[in-house]
Amino acid sequence: DRKRLRRFLYRRHRRQVAQNVSRARIRVGGELATVKSTVRWLGILLDSQLTWKSHYNARIKTARNTIIRLNSLCRANGLPPALVRRIQKATVQAQLLWGAEIWWQGQKTWAQRIQILINKQARGITGMFPKTPIGALIREAALEPATVLMDARVARYTARLLALPDTHPTAQILPVTLRHGDLHAQPGEQPLDDREWASRDNKVLNRLGQRLAKHLAQRLNRDPSGGIERTEQCELQGFPGSIRVLDKEEALTEANQQRAGTTFWSDGSRLDTGRAGAGVTLQAVPGGPWEHVEVPMGHGHEVFDAELVGVATALEWALERQPLGPIWVLLDAQNAIDRLRSTRPGPGQALVLRAHKAAEKLALRGQPVTIQWVPGHSGIEGNEQADQAAKRAASKQTAPGFEHLSLAHVRRACTEARRAAVSEWAQINAVQGRHRDGRAYKMPRGWNLDPVAGKAPKRVASRYYQLKTGHAPIGTYLYRIGQRESPECQACKEPHETVRHVLFECRGRRAGRRTLYQALKKAGVPLPTAAEEDPEARLFAEPRATQGLLQFVAEANLFNDKERTAREAESSDAWGKLAAALFMDIEGAFDHVILAKLVEVLREASVDGDLIHWVTSFLSDRRVTLVIDGHVGKEVPISSGLPQGSPVSPILFVLYVHGLSRAIERSVPEVQCLSFVDDQGLITAASSVKEACRILEKAAEVAIEWGVANGVQFDRKKTEAAFFIDDTDVNIYSRAGYTPEMAKLKHHVSRCRRHARRINTDQAWEDYAEARKEMKRRTNELARDLHRQRIEQATESIDGFWRIARWVRNRGKPRATFTPTLYYNNTSYTAPKEKAALF
Repeated sequence: DRKRLRRFLYRRHRRQVAQNVSRARIRVGGELATVKSTVRWLGILLDSQLTWKSHYNARIKTARNTIIRLNSLCRANGLPPALVRRIQKATVQAQLLWGAEIWWQGQKTWAQRIQILINKQARGITGMFPKTPIGALIREAALEPATVLMDARVARYTARLLALPDTHPTAQILPVTLRHGDLHAQPGEQPLDDREWASRDNKVLNRLGQRLAKHLAQRLNRDPSGGIERTEQCELQGFPGSIRVLDKEEALTEANQQRAGTTFWSDGSRLDTGRAGAGVTLQAVPGGPWEHVEVPMGHGHEVFDAELVGVATALEWALERQPLGPIWVLLDAQNAIDRLRSTRPGPGQALVLRAHKAAEKLALRGQPVTIQWVPGHSGIEGNEQADQAAKRAASKQTAPGFEHLSLAHVRRACTEARRAAVSEWAQINAVQGRHRDGRAYKMPRGWNLDPVAGKAPKRVASRYYQLKTGHAPIGTYLYRIGQRESPECQACKEPHETVRHVLFECRGRRAGRRTLYQALKKAGVPLPTAAEEDPEARLFAEPRATQGLLQFVAEANLFNDKERTAREAESSDAWGKLAAALFMDIEGAFDHVILAKLVEVLREASVDGDLIHWVTSFLSDRRVTLVIDGHVGKEVPISSGLPQGSPVSPILFVLYVHGLSRAIERSVPEVQCLSFVDDQGLITAASSVKEACRILEKAAEVAIEWGVANGVQFDRKKTEAAFFIDDTDVNIYSRAGYTPEMAKLKHHVSRCRRHARRINTDQAWEDYAEARKEMKRRTNELARDLHRQRIEQATESIDGFWRIARWVRNRGKPRATFTPTLYYNNTSYTAPKEKAALF
């Protein structure tokens, strides 16, 4: 494609070279290649100086935009934390860290910007506040800090290069002294400058291979001078025999039975000192003595390698002994058995090739080989004998041929270095112990997301994480950030509302506390005591208590605080509001498209000029003829509209009305527009029906004005409205008629009841009864007044009379006090039956 030819020259800061670059010309097939300051190739941006800055800035921008797009999934009514975490890692981190294996060199400023995006991911996962300590935030979200994450990617990439065959061009990036070692190298056999990676200073090396090798060597706990396990490119083949992996019960039954042929038992072991060994046992005669072969492998190998060595040794021992009948090899490592199925390059390939070669020779002698899995440490004598032989071999001096490091050991070393780096970062950044305002946080074990909290609804899980870290919408925290005038508890009027008070002391949350204690007893978690210093920190750090704490959060009315801080991650949610929608239909959609307006819209959308000319030609010089009962009318020119049935018409119409949504959302920010061809949906959230109607009416006026200016008309007969209310969060105290006066009466009744229970006197109980009567009387008065007001408003229209009639008919036995007097033909009607008879 000659139009996509690009020329790009890489240069240093040299004036003469820069002048030559400005005059450079490259022609391909008569076409001059386009000069670009930055070129994208294989997803990586390359600038003229190869500084990676352009690529890094582009990755940061793309990841930031992705986080913004995912915000709708991370709100209080969004997905559970576990799903949000999977989405964040699969999208944001995949875009952010693309190519990091090459450009990461420990840049501190670059790591800080990446850490900021990781913090945003963590807040989206957990719903924590922006001021939450970073250590607790990253740990609860089960994410890794930027430096640890980048170092781990570089180490994993280097290990992947080592697993490639030497003939692979990518594997040749790494220095020969790392891949083959220099323990037995002769003078002049290896390049003199090939050991820069072995230096112990912190100098950043220029060459990529040397930098990767040094990065990996810093994470190995053994000297790689003996080289690292090598792989080769060979034809992929399956195991020349049979492999059997049965269920545990069936495998135990067959392991204790006698089999035709000869049975070898193999096993591998790795001691705490890091030394590995393989053992093979054989009982030639049932009930006879056990024979053993022990292979000490020393340091730098894993149990996986020892298991494969055991299988290869067992088959080679069978070739040497020349027994009769089929050959059976039983071992308790399923990962080693799976590795024997293929000769693909990777960890353990050389040992797999050894085992395949021995099995092929046995098959040529007429002795089929069967590899079978047996459960380990299940009391099977053969398996126990092989395990003891492997442990004895691991304690002996290393046998020849095992001076190198295995690829499995390299991967284990990278994993251990990653865990150690995470643990060190947590010790530095995680906040531990008791803090101001009675907050306490204890770092949980491991670095995984809590499985119970990860599956909980986001609204509940967010409050759980906030209480766990102490940064929650409670009195002490809101008072500290200036969102309340005092740290008083709104539920029981105690002077200090801390996490401990909310969980164990608040009188207004007794129901949730009973649920919490029942769940703790069921899970076997000790209940908190008065003598315990930080019971809340212990419970939050106990995985068995998570379910009970989540139930407490869901039942303890922690979502209806009116003084929500603006620092909440989910502050943009419309909790407690109702949603309203107005659906409008464009009348004669295709018939009212004006060609001049359509061309203007296409030009504003930066559509190609040739395509605009084609659209103009497509919609110009059109004529229509009307045919009735065979009579053909005159041709009439058409100056507007789109042809029905054309596949192009819906696309052009969507582009034409695209400005409608933008005009509405620009004029009425509270409204969001959804459209499908000629159907327009206007959605808003408001605290009352009246407010929602006002917003939608304003949006409808903007839509009509835009339609008049663009020749679009709306079918008013098809215009419909709907209101959506979440009844699950509604309680008796949030309904209309519950005023602050009623709240005071309710609190007064509660105080009288507590006082009566405490002193237990007749006068106290009489005061409590009087308070209840007063609250009931006042409640009825408010309900009657509100009911009369609503019905009087309804009688102002004909539709309101019909609503009253349906209400009277469906009520059964209505009371006259709740239905005002109705007037009809100068006659008043008071009784419910008389009112019903009117309709």
